[in-house]
Amino acid sequence: MEQTILIVEDDSSVRETLADLIETIGYKYTTAKDGVDGLIMIRNHRPSLIISDIMRPRMDGLEMLKEIKSDPQLCTIPVILLTARVESESRILGFENGADAYVTKPFNLKELSYQISNLLTLKENLIKEIIELESGTDPEWGFMLKLHEILDENIEKASLDYIASALDMSKSGLQKKLKKYTNAPFQDYVRGFKLSKARSLLKSGKANVSEAAYKSGFRSVSHFTRSFKDEFGYPPSKLIA
Repeated sequence: MEQTILIVEDDSSVRETLADLIETIGYKYTTAKDGVDGLIMIRNHRPSLIISDIMRPRMDGLEMLKEIKSDPQLCTIPVILLTARVESESRILGFENGADAYVTKPFNLKELSYQISNLLTLKENLIKEIIELESGTDPEWGFMLKLHEILDENIEKASLDYIASALDMSKSGLQKKLKKYTNAPFQDYVRGFKLSKARSLLKSGKANVSEAAYKSGFRSVSHFTRSFKDEFGYPPSKLIA
């Protein structure tokens, strides 16, 4: 499938320069003038890569980046940020919010072309690896994928009895296989899965502490808070903006 790059830039001359570069290196492109329109295009058309200016009217590049990287359906799209700023703080903010690359204006076209090609090649290789693993040739991957699907859909009742039954395995068989593949006892693995799910909910801004606790299978907010701090070294409230 032909790859398409979305340019989100309010300066028409910069948009034209980027469009010419993208055509020269063999990709299709679409454009948007600001982050609001850009986000609509991203959600409707799923571009292969996004090049976005930071300083823009309506929704700036960092706001749009946060929306993209907090959405499970969009977060794998590589994002290159463009900016006239040279301060390290601006670059750090971009990387903190999930930027895949950063180019300062006036940008070097050859450097930017390599950034684009490298990110798209990396994405293609990762997709190929996932397809190969999901083909069923790797028994460990198949087992872990099914386990995670069951845990995610039934996190509130993730007991050893329930999960073993859902996997059509004996309790001892499940424990042995999980120990073999992860070197973790069942209860420890499930606890880690719940906490990781809670952290993702908190980081996405889709849940407060109590909601994250219950949605990830904890019955007590205080127990969740203690477990979270033990696991990650900071309280869950730290992830609330």
